[in-house]
Amino acid sequence: MERPVKVLKFGGSVLRDESDLVAAAHEVYRYYRRGIRVVAVVSALGSTTDDLMSRARRLCVQPRPELLAPVLATGETTSANLFGIALDGAGVPAQVLSPHQIGLRARGPVLDADPMDLDAAALLRELDRVPVAVVPGFVAQRDDGRLVLLGRGGSDLSALFIAHHVKADCCRLIKDVDGCYESDPALPGPPPRRLLSASFDDALALGGAILQPKALRFARDHHVAFDVAGLCGVRPTRIGRLPRIAVEADTMAASRPLRVGLLGLGTVAGGVYRELCCRPDLFDVRRILVRNLDTDRGVGAVSHLLCTDVREVLDTPCDVVVELAGGVQPATEWMASALRRGRHVVTANKAALAAHGCLLARTAQQHACSLLFSASVGGAVPALETARRLASEHVIGFEGVLNGTTNFVLDQIAQGTSFAEAVRRAQQAGLAEADPRLDLDGSDVAHKLTVLARHTFGDVPIRWQRREGIAGKLPDVPPGHAVRLVGSCHRQCETPMGVGQASPAELIASVEVRVLPERDALAQVAGEQNAVRFSTLDARLRRCEHIVAGRGAGRVPTTTAVMADLFELARAHKLRASGRSAKDTRFSAAACSQEAS
Repeated sequence: MERPVKVLKFGGSVLRDESDLVAAAHEVYRYYRRGIRVVAVVSALGSTTDDLMSRARRLCVQPRPELLAPVLATGETTSANLFGIALDGAGVPAQVLSPHQIGLRARGPVLDADPMDLDAAALLRELDRVPVAVVPGFVAQRDDGRLVLLGRGGSDLSALFIAHHVKADCCRLIKDVDGCYESDPALPGPPPRRLLSASFDDALALGGAILQPKALRFARDHHVAFDVAGLCGVRPTRIGRLPRIAVEADTMAASRPLRVGLLGLGTVAGGVYRELCCRPDLFDVRRILVRNLDTDRGVGAVSHLLCTDVREVLDTPCDVVVELAGGVQPATEWMASALRRGRHVVTANKAALAAHGCLLARTAQQHACSLLFSASVGGAVPALETARRLASEHVIGFEGVLNGTTNFVLDQIAQGTSFAEAVRRAQQAGLAEADPRLDLDGSDVAHKLTVLARHTFGDVPIRWQRREGIAGKLPDVPPGHAVRLVGSCHRQCETPMGVGQASPAELIASVEVRVLPERDALAQVAGEQNAVRFSTLDARLRRCEHIVAGRGAGRVPTTTAVMADLFELARAHKLRASGRSAKDTRFSAAACSQEAS
């Protein structure tokens, strides 16, 4: 199954400093978790290019272009590498590629060259290996290997040129505005109309700083349609061979932020709270449940938001309740109560979902709410989303490394560390709880496997063949092999059933310690990373494998997945406010009921 490619361009108006790289990482994750390969083209952070130019001119009033170009290029190179680090921290598998690695060549003046060629096959091969590629914009190479720049608007040009050559499904230029207007909306006077679509010539006629003429002329001459939108945008302006369609400003009125009640303020919840506070345009935290008012303020939460009675959170008017307190009860009842009150629920609580997911899903459906739980399996690894994406195929089973804590401990033991010391190091790294028994005895994997099995196969009984952890004696490991704790689940009957036949009577599941050859994809999952391998049968009954991997443990990857669910709700909220249908089958109440059951 060929996965689509999307090119996203992040300009300096969006990437003002290092903190904005986190918001950009969320935008990339939005598409990565849907199985879309992403090329992220980045500009230098903020005013970096202007600062570098000033520094050069303090040394020489008119620097020679061939000396100036490599200096200015360091802005984009640094930004691209920092973005790669931000994506890695968020749990998104990414690689940073230089113009040389993708064969991006240009000709013409050193400071205003025109792109001429790209090794599209090389870039697509890299995207098959790692699903996200980060490329510095504005920079290319001459035939002799020297760096050249693509001039003003060069990062937009880089993105459009790459999208054209890889035949991307979409190219989106992400700006600090939500689209294009008939005139500058910041100027005094009546608000201008916003463009939903426009032709290339219309966009050229508008001029201004949002879309640079050089990039626009390339798009027009090569028929490269593209979007212009802000971060978390829902109604981009589409530029192409399209009619000019504009709407009055009042029809695009900004919606109020999504009101959020937060249950818990621990490691992950604290990370979510900080992320919510960074987007006041999208989220408004109304109340936070904590265990102790005197000690649970480590993330700087303002005191008037904190409470120790869950009823204060549930009675506060809000749109979504985020449950990150953990445990089966009372968390299940809290979520059910929120759903009965008409609030959406976002959670990472795999124990509660494994025990009562069907009940919560039915409650969500009955009250037309969404129950979202992407973070419950695999952290930032899009295991549930991949299962949904494979729904059109015949999934016969899956297996995976689903607990980053035990994987980290096993790697430490393989390096000669004692079991007790390995667990202590996992706790120090923030990968294990103070009481790590649920990780070490295999319970955590069993919970995740149950959630993923129901999401993949529906409400089919599970027969457990084996459930074990890593706390006992580990097997001897021959050279060229690795020990992994693997959770697996497969259909009792792998052959697709005919029309009208019943579902399989049960699923066969296990959690067990395995010794795997190092060439096995699950053996190659290092440290806190997770991986899931789905097996499917195509129309000719040929067996196929689909593997997703990434960081599965720790505050940041789990926070990334929780925030992804919240961003989905925020986008639906914005669509409703703009008068457009917010129906999204992936996150409707009915779909969510299927996800949990």
